Amino acid sequence: LRLNLVNHRIKQYFYNTNCADRVNFFFGMASQTGPIARKNSIKMTELSEENNFEMCRVCRMESTNERPLFYPCLCTGSIKFIHQECLTEWLKYSKKDVCELCNHQYKFTPVYHPDMPTILPIREVASGMAYSLLKAVRCWIHYSIVVFSWLIVVPLASCRINRSLFKGPSYWIWDFTADLFKAQDVYADCIQGLTVIMLALCVFISLIWLREQILIGGFQMPVEIHAEEAAENIRANQPFAGEVAGDAAGQGAEEAGIENENNWQLFEWERAGEELTWDRLFGFDGSLVFLEHVFWVISLNTLFVLLFVMWPFYVGYFFSSAFNIAEYIKAAYFDGFITTVLGYFILGLLLFLCHALCGALRLVRFHRTLGMCYLMLKVVLIVLIEVGVFPLFCGWWLDMCSLPLFAETPESRLKWFYDAPELSLFVHWLVGMVYVFYFASFILILREVMRPGVLWFLRNVNDPDFNPIQEMVQYPVIRHVRRFLASVLVFALTILICVYCPFRIILRFMPSTLPYRGSNRSDLPFLSLFLELLLLQVILPTLLEQSHTRQILKVLIYRWCKVVGKLLGLTDYLLSRENNGAVPREQQNDRGRHLLAAEFGVLEEDLDRNLGAAHHMLLIGGRSSTQHQSYVKPPYFLFRIIALLLVICVSSITFSLIALTVPVTIGRKLMHCITGTDSHYELYTLSCGLYICCILIRLFTVSFSYIPRDFNMLAYDAKAWISTVLISWLRFLVAVISYFGLVAFMFGFLVELMIVAPLRVPRFGTALPCLFMIWLLGAFYCKIFCVCMVTVGPNWRMRRAFETQKEYIAFRNSILQLYRDGPRNMNLQAFMTNAVLPLFLLFGNLLAVPYTIIYAIFPILGCDAEDQLQYGKRIYPGMLSFFLLFMFLAWQFKKIKAMMGKIRNERYLLGQRLVNFDSKRDERALSSRVV
Repeated sequence: LRLNLVNHRIKQYFYNTNCADRVNFFFGMASQTGPIARKNSIKMTELSEENNFEMCRVCRMESTNERPLFYPCLCTGSIKFIHQECLTEWLKYSKKDVCELCNHQYKFTPVYHPDMPTILPIREVASGMAYSLLKAVRCWIHYSIVVFSWLIVVPLASCRINRSLFKGPSYWIWDFTADLFKAQDVYADCIQGLTVIMLALCVFISLIWLREQILIGGFQMPVEIHAEEAAENIRANQPFAGEVAGDAAGQGAEEAGIENENNWQLFEWERAGEELTWDRLFGFDGSLVFLEHVFWVISLNTLFVLLFVMWPFYVGYFFSSAFNIAEYIKAAYFDGFITTVLGYFILGLLLFLCHALCGALRLVRFHRTLGMCYLMLKVVLIVLIEVGVFPLFCGWWLDMCSLPLFAETPESRLKWFYDAPELSLFVHWLVGMVYVFYFASFILILREVMRPGVLWFLRNVNDPDFNPIQEMVQYPVIRHVRRFLASVLVFALTILICVYCPFRIILRFMPSTLPYRGSNRSDLPFLSLFLELLLLQVILPTLLEQSHTRQILKVLIYRWCKVVGKLLGLTDYLLSRENNGAVPREQQNDRGRHLLAAEFGVLEEDLDRNLGAAHHMLLIGGRSSTQHQSYVKPPYFLFRIIALLLVICVSSITFSLIALTVPVTIGRKLMHCITGTDSHYELYTLSCGLYICCILIRLFTVSFSYIPRDFNMLAYDAKAWISTVLISWLRFLVAVISYFGLVAFMFGFLVELMIVAPLRVPRFGTALPCLFMIWLLGAFYCKIFCVCMVTVGPNWRMRRAFETQKEYIAFRNSILQLYRDGPRNMNLQAFMTNAVLPLFLLFGNLLAVPYTIIYAIFPILGCDAEDQLQYGKRIYPGMLSFFLLFMFLAWQFKKIKAMMGKIRNERYLLGQRLVNFDSKRDERALSSRVV
């Protein structure tokens, strides 16, 4: 820009002799930088204001015939004017289209050739349309090839290549060609190929992440270390787990980083100039480079199967054949998967032995590489056991212990497994994962209530320092085996106590409660739909979003610990001193410790007995993640702990009995009173019973909080509640009835007449609408409309089109205000005016106008009743078709108009001209020529 300005100044020097001083001043300023340049710029600005001539805000030059000045925004003074070229260059640099000072948007108007016709010739329009059509066809063909390559060719080739790898050595090349191009089972092979590709991608990403986690952890334990050696290392304050591990750790991390820094250009420098985007990767940019990516995806997937599936499979197969266990594996389902996992275990053992051998022979590079491979394989196998096998065991054990719930037998479960093994395993694994998750959540609640240190034998998953991957890397395999067996024992006993024993008691004393009905056999389909919508839209959101459930559970646990602690003398052991109302340990002095020990007749060292748990954690893990608190050990402590375990078992059975009988009994009575029948899906009855129980518990807690108050205070609170809460909820009830009652019914009835009835009712049939079903569907439609168009829906094209309308903006603001303020602070007048009334008028007119035309105007024109009936059946879908046709024509008109504007710009456009801010007459004159 400065060179262009100098060139322009030289031209001015020859054409205008009065500007010689200014030219010399400009050359002096151009060669200066820093404060001197800013000072000269200020002087030049003052000079321009004194001489009262216009200059550009960017290049500080005046207007000429070739480069006129414009004032395109609200800025005034010395920054009012600007050259169009300077503004264009600045907009390219800043990537904005508004002024950074006044936020006014710059406007440009196209300048066309003087010979441009007012109406484009038909020949040019036809050629432009033909070119657009040819471009659309080419784009469609290219996208079809892209979709066919990624969704058909890649999965199909991956699946059949992977399948051919396991055919054996007698599988010849022509057999592979025939299998690759056969036309049978294309759909199933594509689904299987997509699964294999996604699995390979996930494994690749997981291995990279796992390697980073191992390097972040310091690569401290590449070999198995016994607990005694770890304890000795910790006592000696050694950060590494062993001599060989420490040496390999530092060297491995440093040399790996050096190798990555020095060798990355070996694979990247040739393609450093290419920016690989998602469109270029998948071929949506219009190029054919994606064919190379297709080839590499198939090749890498084949390599993945060779390394991570085929090799472990054949290792496991040879091992099972050598020890004569292959027949037993084949007798079970998923023999290929079991053989592959067995191969991974054998490979892990071989890696461990080779790693130890390389360490003994001082082969540093092989020692480090094998150590990394062994750690990665070890973590993968442990994750497979803890995330796959353990939840599957919990799910199967839950199923076996809860067979009386649905009157099932072990034979029926085995039959289901034989009929659909994949589905059976997935369902049991999912149930086990849910059980493990809720068990962990319950343990977190126990940790919040009970004394720190009581649950020292359980891992605190809420600890910010808890890193399961680092524990899998650092701890030896034998420790993980002990932990797995302990977890299996704890969860098996918990399920046996909380599930199996309560069902046995129910079958013995309350046999009418079981079994639960596991299927919906109602004769009224609209009632089933109503119950499903009530469950999904009212009951489940209330139960899941109820913030008082956690607090109520914590209060129950605290009361239980208080009562049991007083009965057994273990209050100080179960509850913390803060919850128990005692003085914290930090505020106790030595005299208090002596008195406390003398009162209970125990040694002073017993007050810190729980520190053994912390010492144990330090011994096995190097740190203690739990804050422990001292307690007083009462006499006969061991017998008290045994009694505590018995009380825990009895309490668990009691709570399970209450949870399995009370809600479902209340729900059955309620459903019987509403419908008069007993054959209902137990999910509905159980949900309704839980909902009623939550309401009763909430009312009890609220009423209990008012008991200590006197009568006058209760009367005052009741009056305030009636004047505020009751009136606000009445307003909210009116709004809900108006929107989800009247408007929802009209919406559902309109959809029934326009779409459902013409598709469901034959030509000469008569529709018999169910008003209750119509209202349910209308409420569902209104909920979907609110979600997609107002609250959390995507910013799609229809929503952006509605956002330009003032009515939609008012409707959206009313709904968002209701979501934000809640029922108590809602503005009923604004909601009714902006949300309910516009929809009521819209749906009312769409329903009333066609009905008036058919049954009020057509009889005047001489139509009989039969013709009116036929016209009445067709007028609503005809009106919908007319609206859709009108929208399609409007969309096509916009497309044709844009295409004609594009043709005109390509043939007759000379450039663009900047529009001044206050030249309204010029804007109207120029806008008449804008397409």
